[in-house]
Amino acid sequence: FEDERTRPAAELLARVPLDVPRVVVDLGCGPGNSAELLVQCFAAAQAVGFDTSPAMLATARQRLPNTRFERGDIAD
Repeated sequence: FEDERTRPAAELLARVPLDVPRVVVDLGCGPGNSAELLVQCFAAAQAVGFDTSPAMLATARQRLPNTRFERGDIAD
C-alpha cells in the first residue's frame, strides 16, 4: 500500500511554495516514504525524520542511509 499511503504526502508537497528550504522535517516518518519525497524535492536541504518506532526508524535508515532519523514524539 505504499503508493496509496504516499500519495497524500506527494499532493501536499506539490503545494509547498518553498524553492530552497534549508531544513525539511518529516514528523511521524514511519518507514521513510514521505521523507524520500522531501529529499527528492529539496535535495539541497538538510532532511530529518522523527518517529516513535525503532522498527520504522531502522527501515527508514535503510531506505535513506544519508538522511538523519531520530526517535521522537510529535507531542514533545
